[in-house]
Order: sequence, then structure tokens, then C-alpha cells
Amino acid sequence: MRIAYLFFVLILFSSCHQKGKDETAQNDEPSYDYFFDQIEKQTEQKKENYIKTMQEKSIAFEQYGDCEDALDDTIHEERFPYINSSEIKDSSLFVDFKFIDSCCQEFFGNYKIKNDTLVFRFEALGTTACDCYCWYQYTLNIEHIRKNFSAIKLVYF
Repeated sequence: MRIAYLFFVLILFSSCHQKGKDETAQNDEPSYDYFFDQIEKQTEQKKENYIKTMQEKSIAFEQYGDCEDALDDTIHEERFPYINSSEIKDSSLFVDFKFIDSCCQEFFGNYKIKNDTLVFRFEALGTTACDCYCWYQYTLNIEHIRKNFSAIKLVYF
């Protein structure tokens, strides 16, 4: 009888312990909110890194004017920057350009000089985008560029 009682207690203890373990496993599973929070934190950190780099390299990258609505037939032009004007003077660069993307975006970028070309790569950072497309108009002004260059290239990634 003692063996049956001991066996019953062990099974009861084991099943209670097992149930608690399953509940913990379910509660420890990352939720959608957790993943979204992690993405937001990473995005904010990336923005801070861009802002710091842009300040250190004297990069002014600013939107001007309102976001003009892009027609449906121009969507194929998305992510291809169109340079309106550019000027390279001494160790400075000024570029006025436009491109199409989803509304409600923030853009950040950085440059490198490859061979004789200054390549400015920029991207949209954020966790939301509106359900519309627009023409963004930006100016890029970089001063005190240390290396010589004679051409520019804008890359949206």
C-alpha cells in the first residue's frame, strides 16, 4: 500500500510539475508585440547611427516641398532617383533630386567614394508606410569632402 501511495504521489507531483513547465513554455514564447518592439528598437538605433554619421560627415539630406501624389502609371519608376541639378565645387557637393516611394517615410543616407565617383546610398527607415505613393523632393549637400571625385551616383536601397 505504501508503494501504491508513493507511486500515486510521484505521478501527481510529476503531472503538476509537467503542467507548470508547459505553461511556462507557452508564456515564454515571444509575442508579436515583442518582435515589433525589437524591430522598432533596431530601427531607432539605426536612425541614431545615421544621424551621428551624417553630422560627422557634414551631410545635409532634407526633403523640401510637399509630397506630390504619384500617378499609378509612374509606380514602375519607384526607387530610381532623378537628379534635377547637381554641382560639385571644391570639396562640396549639392544635388537636387526626386524619387517615388510610399508616403509617410523618413530617409537617411551615407556616402563613400569609389574610384572617382561619390556614391550616396539612402534608405527609408520606419515601421510604417502609408498606402499611397508620392514624389519626394530632396536636397543633398555635403561639405568638406576629403577625397577628390568628379561624378556622383545616388542609390536607393
